[in-house]
Formats: sequence, structure tokens, C-alpha cells
Amino acid sequence: MNVIFSIIAEKNIKSIPILLDIWVYFVTFASIKRKVTGMIRLKTIIGAIARSQILKYALVVVVGVALVGFVGDNSILSHFQNKVTISELEAEIAKYRSSYEADRQRMERLDRDPRAIEEIAREKYFMKREDEDIFVFNEDNAEMETIDNEGTE
Repeated sequence: MNVIFSIIAEKNIKSIPILLDIWVYFVTFASIKRKVTGMIRLKTIIGAIARSQILKYALVVVVGVALVGFVGDNSILSHFQNKVTISELEAEIAKYRSSYEADRQRMERLDRDPRAIEEIAREKYFMKREDEDIFVFNEDNAEMETIDNEGTE
């Protein structure tokens, strides 16, 4: 094909559409011929399967295994996907259990130790004693707030 076009380009022949039509005809004929030979092969294979009892059973077993393995909700593929999902959910459960244990220990500490309540009130809610000043540093901008003993800012 490249040779034909290079010859045409060298000689400046004006019959390019005719050569393209010939090329399309040969390509189409070759693809049709390939399809026909493929169909003949398929017909030969199906005929061999129809004549042989062993090949019939083998075909049924292969199709059955393929259906069980790859199609439906109970397939092997979905089984492996479910195992992955289960392992992800178990990891999430473990994370929540550790979070629960930390919260439970914090609650027990709050029930037993009055200093823990004071510590949380001072850190989280900026509560203070009467003789203290609290400085709150804002990390976004460099301003500083001062809370004096009267509670005014």
C-alpha cells in the first residue's frame, strides 16, 4: 500500500480515488474471507462437539464452572470481594472499639478524680480560678486575647 502511494506521489497521477477504491475492495474482501474462514472453523468445532459425548460433557462442565465462578451473587469473584469488604469492616470495628475504650477510661477517670473535671474545664472551656489570667493564642493570626479575673475581654 505504501509503495503504491509513493509511486503515485512521485508521478503525480490523478487516479488516487480509483486506487483507494481498489484498496478498499481488497481490504473488504480479505476481511470477509477471514470472517468466512472463522465461521467455517467455528462450524467444524461445533460439529466435533456434537459428535463426541466426552466433549459435550466437558463443554457443560466448563460452562458450569464459568457460570459458578464469575456470574451471580454467589460467584467466586463476589466471594473474594465480600472477604475484602469484611476485612475493611473489621478494621473499622477495631478502630471504634479502641475509641470506645479510650472514652470509657476517660469517663471512669472523671467519675473518680475531681482534678480530671477541673483539667477538662480549664483546657476545653477556658475556665479559670479567680487568681489566674488566661492567654489564648490564635494560630491563624498573631493576635492574643487576655481574660482577666472579672471575665471581661
